Amino acid sequence: MKAFARSARGRTGILGSSLALCALLGSAPASADSVHGKWESRIADGKCWAASQPVSTTAAGGRAPAYLSIQNHPSEGVRGSVAVVSGDGEAGKGEVSLEVDGSRFEMLPFGEAAFARSGAPEASLIAAMRKGRELKVTWTSPSGSVVVDTYSMEGFASAKSEIDQKCR
Repeated sequence: MKAFARSARGRTGILGSSLALCALLGSAPASADSVHGKWESRIADGKCWAASQPVSTTAAGGRAPAYLSIQNHPSEGVRGSVAVVSGDGEAGKGEVSLEVDGSRFEMLPFGEAAFARSGAPEASLIAAMRKGRELKVTWTSPSGSVVVDTYSMEGFASAKSEIDQKCR
């Protein structure tokens, strides 16, 4: 998963897109990465990310890479912010649902991404992710087409612990 270490500008990869999203949101990507099973983590400039790409998808080709990330940016008061990116600019115009081992969580779509509602809903989602084996995101477009991205939670707890320790 060396894609994480690549520049977000003009390249694809597990966190290249995540870092591009972070850059748009005011974060500055830099170096230092670790692999934790199916997850990668990055610590840069006092900000931390962990992310993973789907292990399977029902999407046809032609979309940008999808990924799931969690971020800690202590200087901005952000801790445990969960985002899922579809790789499809139309995704945020439809509905998004997320399940961890069958437990459903509300997501708020925006653009090509969806975000967990902060506070208790986000904390419940993170707890489920720590214990879970599989996370499924279902993207339903306004036209009714459905894409399901499936993520492995292998390594999530380790990646989350690392970013929590390094970005308190």
